[in-house]
Amino acid sequence: MFFPGSGIIAQEKVLFDQTVTWEWPIPQWYGGNSFYWWHRPQEGVGVTNFGDMSSTDWESPANFRNGIFYMRFEVFSQPTDNPFRIQLGIWQDITKDGGHSETISESVYLDGGSGSVIEAGIGSPSSWWQIRTDVPVDFSRPEDFYRIGIVLWKGDCVPKGQGWGDGCPDYQSEFFPMQARITVVAVPQGSYFSGWSNYNGGSNMPAGSESHIKSSLSLFPNPTSGEIIIHLEDRPEENDLLLVVQNISGSLVYTERLYFSGAPVTKVQLNLIPGFYIVNLIRGNRIMKEKILIH
Repeated sequence: MFFPGSGIIAQEKVLFDQTVTWEWPIPQWYGGNSFYWWHRPQEGVGVTNFGDMSSTDWESPANFRNGIFYMRFEVFSQPTDNPFRIQLGIWQDITKDGGHSETISESVYLDGGSGSVIEAGIGSPSSWWQIRTDVPVDFSRPEDFYRIGIVLWKGDCVPKGQGWGDGCPDYQSEFFPMQARITVVAVPQGSYFSGWSNYNGGSNMPAGSESHIKSSLSLFPNPTSGEIIIHLEDRPEENDLLLVVQNISGSLVYTERLYFSGAPVTKVQLNLIPGFYIVNLIRGNRIMKEKILIH
């Protein structure tokens, strides 16, 4: 049985919520190279914007590193209707020996063009990509973040990445200048998202709603030795379903973006020690949970 997400709607914080004009050529303090940074206290720029987040600690008393971040991205204008993907990034310690620390979220995918919009979970920072696994971004020191922002990709290349091996600056005219509304919400461990209806322009579907998808989604076997099969009659678009597994204490132990590849069934292997776990399935702004037993 699936049931609405349970927890506390008390500590979610807005990291960013503005309408921006993403220009080309772009002012350097905005980033350039397909990046839009709203926090950049470096090189004399001094743009400091943490939104509602703490400026001293993102792990205590509210643990956002082990929580889940959500993004809403709505395109108001774009030169073409070409699709793209967006990621959130955080950069720390620009002068660190051996190079800076950097973490990048999971992607959200947009069809492109005016009116294109996505509301989705972008995973937990504890499982995001890190440029330095030996020295990952330390969320207890946000005062040492020197950049926070987003990056736009065309497939696997950056449309404004001059000098990058994966850059494709010739495609910049497909996307820029772009005007968009960007909202990023951070939900700490132990809490759940209140829903996009509480934010400007967001949909009216509450985060815990099980409308329609409830009857079409099943997870088995339960109990299991580790492999679970997820069946979704109403298959979401590719990259639209995020799996987050927590132990019974609420700590995140596994996360994966699910791909259905044209079929309504996908398999996940959970290599976890025996015990009870909470499986969270996040689709857009809806969260469904089920307790499973691994034996």
